[in-house]
Amino acid sequence: MTIEPDVASDLTFADGIESVTFRQAGDPTPMTIGQALRRGEQSRDRAATLGQQTETEAVWHIPVSLLGVEPRLGAELIDSAGVRWVVVAVQRQAFGKRWRLTTRSTSLADGVNQRITIQQATWKAGRSGDVQATWHDWRCGIVARIQARQTSVGVENARQEDRTLFTVLIEEDVRLGSEHRIVDAQGVVYRIERVEHAGRLGEPTVVHVCRIDAPDNGPVS
Repeated sequence: MTIEPDVASDLTFADGIESVTFRQAGDPTPMTIGQALRRGEQSRDRAATLGQQTETEAVWHIPVSLLGVEPRLGAELIDSAGVRWVVVAVQRQAFGKRWRLTTRSTSLADGVNQRITIQQATWKAGRSGDVQATWHDWRCGIVARIQARQTSVGVENARQEDRTLFTVLIEEDVRLGSEHRIVDAQGVVYRIERVEHAGRLGEPTVVHVCRIDAPDNGPVS
């Protein structure tokens, strides 16, 4: 049994204080917290990923006076190294003066990840009356792993085309739909076919996509 040291509501003189960015669940507005104390960090490889994905849990202590809102499950902390932590449990301690946040971070193994861009479509009627998409960057620099699954032959726009299917593992839970597509670091475009959102808070999003050779991608703004 681990006995956690008593942490005062004022963390000014505690060792290991760092500044973090807080985002409330459902609100993308960032908030800088100048005093946050991390304790009890533990990491493990997720068995189903054959060592390609590591899950880490840590407890964060933050004075209530600095946060100003009650953290909700799914809120995020971004630490000084840029690591994203998702809040999975919330407690109020030190006579109600300090938040104790249990968090989870999932990271991909070094050497198998890259930065991707998610684009979003704006639809409007073209001159001939058909609906056309204009694509613009929606989220950039997201850490992900892209893994080929299989290649098949299909029919697209009345012509036969090779379709290569991929699985994209995204470190964070990103809400994606038919209006989105993925562009990798080399500029290759992937059409989204199916999305498996995280089963638990802090788990990655799994996206099933296809790359169609020489696709008509439409204009990019």
